[in-house]
Amino acid sequence: MPTYYDVLGVTPEAHLVVIKAAYKALAKVYHPDRWNGDNKFAKEKMQEINEAYNILSNEQLRSSYDQKFDDENRFYSTDFDDSNVGDTTDSMFESDWNYAVEFYPYIRFHYEDLRRLSVKLAQMYKFTLLDSKDFDRADRLKEDLESNFIRKYFGSSHVLQQRGKYHLLNKEKHIALEINKAAAFFGSNVPVEQILSKIDAKYGGVDFNKNTTVSTSNNYFQLSLKQGAIVAAFLIICVSITILNL
Repeated sequence: MPTYYDVLGVTPEAHLVVIKAAYKALAKVYHPDRWNGDNKFAKEKMQEINEAYNILSNEQLRSSYDQKFDDENRFYSTDFDDSNVGDTTDSMFESDWNYAVEFYPYIRFHYEDLRRLSVKLAQMYKFTLLDSKDFDRADRLKEDLESNFIRKYFGSSHVLQQRGKYHLLNKEKHIALEINKAAAFFGSNVPVEQILSKIDAKYGGVDFNKNTTVSTSNNYFQLSLKQGAIVAAFLIICVSITILNL
């Protein structure tokens, strides 16, 4: 059964500004006065969205709602499970998103990077940018969302954070879940070496040189550097030819 977080397409650690952005984005689509399809469906959907927003936008109500779930069960049932989040919600804002990408092409690579970790996480990035229009801070937003996500699910150990992220990027969610379970169980006293030894014995070691772990935004940066180098070389040649002809 979808949670209120699923309804709004955000993760449980979403800040209020993200909750509001998601709500506003969904309301623009499903409001009965704007919906082009079945009016009954739009009203039911909007009622569902309003209910989720009323709870999650209120600090006390949200805290009570979260306490209904055991931390471990809540994590397994929603946070890594993107089955309740399809491409429909994403596609609703495709026109605005594509327009923004024309001016800030790198945000598309940010989005793809986050989507490899979690569909909800990527949607949070998109919702927030489209609502705030603060595209100059897109880099910082991406970094904040990703670091908070990784830290929440894999604890404070940098080693476990990187290992968990590695498995998510390589579509090995079941291994990432085992690391999360151990990090949540042991807390600040997490036995990193023992956990990784157990994981390696069960699933084998890891190859951190896998192509699937390369950031798409990093690829974009590297491509930009190569293009810049080509342009610079061309200009040097042109200047040299001009000097020789003087």
